Amino acid sequence: MVVGGSPENPQLEYLRWNYFPLANGAGPFSKNLGYISTRFANSIDTIAVAGIEKTPILVSSNNARTIATPALISFNENRDVPEDAKFNRANIPIGMMLEGQFSSLYANRLPSSWRDSLQQAGKPFQNRSVSNRMIVVADGDLVLNDGIQQIGPLPMGWNKYTYLAYQEGQSGGQYFIPAANRDFLKMTVEQLAGDPDIMNTRNKEIVLRLLDAQQIEAGRTRWQALNLVLPLLVLAVFGAVYQWLRKKRYGAA
Repeated sequence: MVVGGSPENPQLEYLRWNYFPLANGAGPFSKNLGYISTRFANSIDTIAVAGIEKTPILVSSNNARTIATPALISFNENRDVPEDAKFNRANIPIGMMLEGQFSSLYANRLPSSWRDSLQQAGKPFQNRSVSNRMIVVADGDLVLNDGIQQIGPLPMGWNKYTYLAYQEGQSGGQYFIPAANRDFLKMTVEQLAGDPDIMNTRNKEIVLRLLDAQQIEAGRTRWQALNLVLPLLVLAVFGAVYQWLRKKRYGAA
């Protein structure tokens, strides 16, 4: 975003955009992934259905919120630090895996003539499916590939606004690294395909997670002071002990 400067030399600054949250994997096959990029993601509210098991596989961070739609948003929201009191919800479901036997959408809609035709063809209509899985994610942009005019389509998970800066060696936090969208998509396909050997291998992988930016900001002064004072204190204690031992040895001589 342009935050100052002149038209000839604009001052650009990367700001957080609250409506492009980074989600976390939560399911048995996605918990070891890194951050997953979403855009205007929605929350998922499930209902109790007999015979259907629901497992969250994609959730928000520990500092999240939901807003009712339709809602007016503005780029000016980035100029102010978000109020932490509003981001008071954690692990809001964004993706779910459903397992069980699902009812057909046409269970109570199929005309009797169609039912008779299917019966005569030897393929009777089934009100419920066989046991299987279904994955639902409340964000269609999760599988989106960004693109840059000079380069073309980018690999899935890259942010087009920070891609070039990252290639030039700049660093700017979690948005400067590729998100795990591609790995998440591969995981979901493998999970639906039902290959347990692949899933067991995937679950053993451990990915180092990024530090909590909010906690870093809150404790920055304390850690900076500690890193500055502690080495000097250790050096002073070492010098005092060294001088004491030196005086004791040569004083006795």
